[in-house]
Amino acid sequence: MFDGIVDTLAQKPSTTDDDELERLRDTIPGNGNSGTAFENGHDEQLKQSPLIWWDVKQHLAKQDTSGTGLSQYAVLGHVPDDEGRKPVLLNTNYPWSAFLCGSQGSGKSHTLSCMLENCLLTQPGIVARIGKTPNPLAGLVFHYDKSGWSGVSEASYLCSHISTTVLVSPSNYGDMKVQYESMAEVYGGLQNLQVEPLYLSPSRLNLNHMLNLMAVNKNGEPPLYVNVIKSILRQLKLQNGGKGSLDLQAFESALSDHDFTDAQRAPMDQRMDLLKSFLDLPPILQSEMKRGSLSMQGSLASNRNHGSRSGNMVRTSQSPPAYDWKSYIPRPDYLAGEQGRLLIIDLTDPLIEAEMACALFDICLSIFSQQTKCNKIVTLDEAHNYMSNTTNDFTQNLIATIRLQRHASTRVVIATQEPTLNTDLLDLCNITMIHRFSSPSWLKVLKSHIAGVLLHEGGDEAGDHDLLRRINKLKLGESLLFCPTAAFKIVQENGIDEVQKMAENFVKFRTRLRVTADGGITR
Repeated sequence: MFDGIVDTLAQKPSTTDDDELERLRDTIPGNGNSGTAFENGHDEQLKQSPLIWWDVKQHLAKQDTSGTGLSQYAVLGHVPDDEGRKPVLLNTNYPWSAFLCGSQGSGKSHTLSCMLENCLLTQPGIVARIGKTPNPLAGLVFHYDKSGWSGVSEASYLCSHISTTVLVSPSNYGDMKVQYESMAEVYGGLQNLQVEPLYLSPSRLNLNHMLNLMAVNKNGEPPLYVNVIKSILRQLKLQNGGKGSLDLQAFESALSDHDFTDAQRAPMDQRMDLLKSFLDLPPILQSEMKRGSLSMQGSLASNRNHGSRSGNMVRTSQSPPAYDWKSYIPRPDYLAGEQGRLLIIDLTDPLIEAEMACALFDICLSIFSQQTKCNKIVTLDEAHNYMSNTTNDFTQNLIATIRLQRHASTRVVIATQEPTLNTDLLDLCNITMIHRFSSPSWLKVLKSHIAGVLLHEGGDEAGDHDLLRRINKLKLGESLLFCPTAAFKIVQENGIDEVQKMAENFVKFRTRLRVTADGGITR
């Protein structure tokens, strides 16, 4: 061992400044970016670009000696000014995030659906028309519209060629099932569509989920009972050895032992009843019914169980219910995504406020992300209907998902009319597609968060007017595309072909035609 140390010391290089400088230079590439490690890293970075122009793809194929190339991609559209109609490819092999905005009827949902097609399609004959997807993703779409005027989520038309499950509010299950199945029957996707009520397994919930659900308030102010809820949850966590799992029976028992004021009790019971309407719970023990402490909630029980279970009970006293866990048969778990399958969570229901919908979306996103082992795409359809510019847990969860998109193997797409929705999301997205709108205030927001908008024509008032004029003239399905890391041009430098990124530039873009059923509805 000592001989080895002596040999190493004997071979110690000269310590003159010139010798040291030469040694250190070995790891620094020259101005021509020479050096195998640097070149490999540069090529790998290009392969991770969210959008890749056709000429760049051809260039990468020529340069590729390993045979890896672009392994998974599909056409998203083209640049109308390009006479050759060369396709622009969406790279579905690496995570990215996209923000789609524009007025109603400008084509946002169409673009979102094309992105889903690119990620989920599996049939070789159809995939060959748009690219190649050897490893399709699992898809999740969130949709909500309290008024119900917008109908089904436009993403559901993918059921013509993609296996699709739609989870809806239990209290609106009948109406939503009719709407979705009627659509699928018209467009030939009934065999691929399944509509089920959304029921969450209590075993999947944690104390943080419970706190978020119980603390939701439309006015932003925490309910009067929230401090008591926090105290109870803290005690339950301590009793559970610091673990965050939820014991629903213990939680309800602790609630019943506390003396709430009338001002606290009424809204808390209302929130608890709403929460339990989304939980997959067993029936109440018959012994509880015989003691008269419970009464049947007929209409809700029928809607909850569809005639298959004895139903939920409404307490006429403050004692917690006793559930018959021995006879409990859990429902199928639809929140575990699978390759090539689409899951839509549509909480459209006149009885559910947007704040509650977001709280439930937050839980579903957490469970879906934890349970889905393959690569994922998460999309928000018509996000302005349920999200606001205020920060909530769902927004924070989305932001965290985008920040960690490479680690979580997740692509995120947000489609909304209003770019003012949440500027943190706008800041983080790799791709921004601005469809037609005419609001100067919207442009002002975009200018504050997108370098390409800020730098257009110097960013002065005349430049703003020109840009707004261009946006207002966009046709259906057209957009201004901003993607700083897009690999969009081949330029020659010193006689060598180099790939140029989009950086602060932008292009007028036209989304391709759908290859699954197109409902002819744009929002």
